[in-house]
Amino acid sequence: MDTNSAKLKSQMTQALLIIPFGPIGLIYSNWQLATLLTFIAVAFAGAFFFMVILLWPLSWVAGFYTVKRHNVLARQFISLRKRQENAGI
Repeated sequence: MDTNSAKLKSQMTQALLIIPFGPIGLIYSNWQLATLLTFIAVAFAGAFFFMVILLWPLSWVAGFYTVKRHNVLARQFISLRKRQENAGI
């Protein structure tokens, strides 16, 4: 992430993407984790219990924390960008 493209992400958007798409909705916040959980979901496609009871809630929790982590880093970059602008750099 560079200082010019740092933007905050929405927890609500992440949650709304996970409701219909499950692990694929994690692409919004963490494409590596989305890929891993999607492969796990495909591998256990026949196990409905595993998919719905374990992967969807896991996706929600992972989405919450990845957006939170992204926003912490983005706030640091945004703060740096503002300091640079104020310093005339």
